[in-house]
Amino acid sequence: MSLPESFGLERQPSRAVSIALSVALVAVWGTIRLYVFPTVAFPLTYVLPMLLCVWTRDRVALVGMTLAFVVLHHIKLFWILPAGELNADEWWGNYVATLLNIGVGAVVIHQIIRLRERLDAAMNNVLDQAEELRMQTEELAQQNEELAVQGEELSQQTEELTQQGEELASQNEELQSQADEIRTLNASLERREALLQTLLETARISGNEGAVLQHTALAALDLFRTIPCGAAVFERNASNQLRCLASAPYAIDGEASGVTDHFVQLVLAQNRTAGIDDLSLRPDLAIASMADNVQFRAVMATPIRFGGEPSAALAIYSTIAHEWTDEEFHLAEWLADQCGRVLQALRVQSDLREADRRKSEFLATLSHELRNPLAPIGFALKLLESGNGDYDHHLPVIKRQVQQLVRLVDDLLDATRLTSNRIQIRKLRADLVPVVRHAVEAARPDVESAGHSLVTILPAHPVWLDIDPDRMAQVVTNLLNNAARYTPPGGTVTVSISEDGHQSVLSISDTGIGVDPEDRDRIFEMFTQVGGPGSGGLGIGLALVRGIVELHGGHVEAHSKGRGHGSEFLITLPVQEAPLSLERSVESEAAAIRGVYRVLVVDDNRDSAEMMSLLLSMHGHTVRTAHDAESALTVAFAFAPQAALLDIGLPGVNGYELARRLRDDHRTRGIRLVAVTGWGQDADRARARAAGFDAHLTKPAEPDRILAALGDAERV
Repeated sequence: MSLPESFGLERQPSRAVSIALSVALVAVWGTIRLYVFPTVAFPLTYVLPMLLCVWTRDRVALVGMTLAFVVLHHIKLFWILPAGELNADEWWGNYVATLLNIGVGAVVIHQIIRLRERLDAAMNNVLDQAEELRMQTEELAQQNEELAVQGEELSQQTEELTQQGEELASQNEELQSQADEIRTLNASLERREALLQTLLETARISGNEGAVLQHTALAALDLFRTIPCGAAVFERNASNQLRCLASAPYAIDGEASGVTDHFVQLVLAQNRTAGIDDLSLRPDLAIASMADNVQFRAVMATPIRFGGEPSAALAIYSTIAHEWTDEEFHLAEWLADQCGRVLQALRVQSDLREADRRKSEFLATLSHELRNPLAPIGFALKLLESGNGDYDHHLPVIKRQVQQLVRLVDDLLDATRLTSNRIQIRKLRADLVPVVRHAVEAARPDVESAGHSLVTILPAHPVWLDIDPDRMAQVVTNLLNNAARYTPPGGTVTVSISEDGHQSVLSISDTGIGVDPEDRDRIFEMFTQVGGPGSGGLGIGLALVRGIVELHGGHVEAHSKGRGHGSEFLITLPVQEAPLSLERSVESEAAAIRGVYRVLVVDDNRDSAEMMSLLLSMHGHTVRTAHDAESALTVAFAFAPQAALLDIGLPGVNGYELARRLRDDHRTRGIRLVAVTGWGQDADRARARAAGFDAHLTKPAEPDRILAALGDAERV
């Protein structure tokens, strides 16, 4: 806000400027009155210079000028004015008028100054108020601007709140919709849980797959109760035909000759869920029919899987055209999956039970098989101890029975290695013919003692294979022993080798009890006996045969026309080219003994140590025995043996540590160390090598193998 120009106030001069101006005016005006107009009685008034004080508003200057002009007036009248210029009346009139002029002027000017000051104060007050108004106006303008901005912000916030309200309303609707879906889903899950619990309870109580499948069909009706439908579970047999395992509420036609349902066949072939909304559009697909002549218009099917493979299918049929939804697809897949899981659990339980039964049978059989050779050994020893025995007759009996025990133990060890994938195959290029011939000759006494004829048909030319000769001989021996065990006296066992292209076929056949068709694959499983418990053997021979043959890259098959018609086992292996060198493999033959040695035998079993000592002494070796590690070290340092046969399971310090101590001492560092122990796993052999042993034999070791193990010792 600004005042009009007429109301403008002049700036008041400073005090020094006011005094200077007053003095100057007094001097000028006094000069003019005293000298310029010395004779003029009253041409000018003294009041005019005094008007300066109106501008300066200086009362002191006004008083000073008033006194100065009074003095000048007296000087003018009494000293300067010429005598006779004025008469007495004129003089006194001039004197009094001038003094009145000065006095009245001073008073008037003083009032004007006061009025001016009041006016200035009023104007200053007005200006202050105007400034305050201006500032208030500016503040109001600023506040208006702020209010405008706030108004815009409020408007924007209002819009945002409105938008958020709309979004919240939309979210609320979505949440409400989701809540409805969750309630529906919860109801569906509760229904599924109830169906699953019933399914599990059915499986637990009945333990029958048929009951589980029938409940699955009924559960499908419950899940799809909003549409008129029927359900069925189909199985695909080996001839690729469908067989109905369960159905509800209608029976399926075609039980005897098989069910025709092209759609279910496609679902099983493609291993996926599929559906047809209107079967009238697919007249090329034949669909299963119900016994009550119920006609279907729509179908959906899903596989029931075992181990990822479709072995059965669940089909839902609708009597009206129906568009299958994703939710219905998920329901069918869920039910089929749960059915598969329950059936799998049932089969596992039936197997975890079958395994227990077979284990019990195996333990009973093992006990029986161990007692069989122990009985004649015990009788022979009793006769020999009594002095009534015939050494020439009884010693071969003991030897045969000990060999039988060794075979049983070796088979058990190999079975353990096979099931843990630790059986070792050392392949080399070898002729199959001599391997089979040697195995046949080794098994001939057992076969002929059972009253059988043993026929061999072997080619005159070599049949070169990449095989482990010892393991392949074990295969032939197991099959011959199996044939001898299951063939009645007077039968015939035939061994032959033929070639079919790039394959060699080893056949071992017999005229024995034969094998039922359903048992042809089962007999190769561990602990399975063809004739059932008590028929002889441990039930691991054929499992070892299959495992060893498959490790050689071949396969074994069993053929039989049934019970009483004998059996034939065919082993097929790939034929190889003849080797460049026909030198015999060192690994396949025992090393020859080159001399007589000083041998230390260490075993805490005194009978075993004594028998070992007698065996070695009979072959010309000088032997010392010890029964623990400490005495063994004492004997070794004094005896200086060239070879040592060490048991591992010694009391206190075991055989591994004893071997390390012998290797660490310079007096015994170079002797040949042979481990003779009951621990025969591959890990045990590796641990023996790490401890410093040169060879590893598993108890009971053959005398020839014990003697051969000393073959690298230095000659005495």
